Amino acid sequence: MTALAVFDAARDGDAAAQASWTRSAPGSGWRSPRSWPVLDPSLVILGGGIGRSADLLLPSIRRELEAVSPFRPRIEASPLGEEAELIGAVAFALEAARERLFARGEVRGGIAV
Repeated sequence: MTALAVFDAARDGDAAAQASWTRSAPGSGWRSPRSWPVLDPSLVILGGGIGRSADLLLPSIRRELEAVSPFRPRIEASPLGEEAELIGAVAFALEAARERLFARGEVRGGIAV
């Protein structure tokens, strides 16, 4: 079974699936809250499959965070889903291209000269 299948089954009320991710989440995927006090973020964004499953995971994440830290950053799911990396890479490339284009000098009619 894939993680997605387990999350979907948990949403559908499957007790074994709910127990599976509830039991494994604190011990495996939620080590990141332990680093948050060092990083001191005001916002943590969950992306990809984790973000898509935030409805199930946020209670576990918040419990883990309360157990290990007095810090309480806002935790949100990214609306970009599993395309976050691709969208971020495209945005980064566009910004780099824009900087390089305008570093060349004067722009006339949309063309750097």
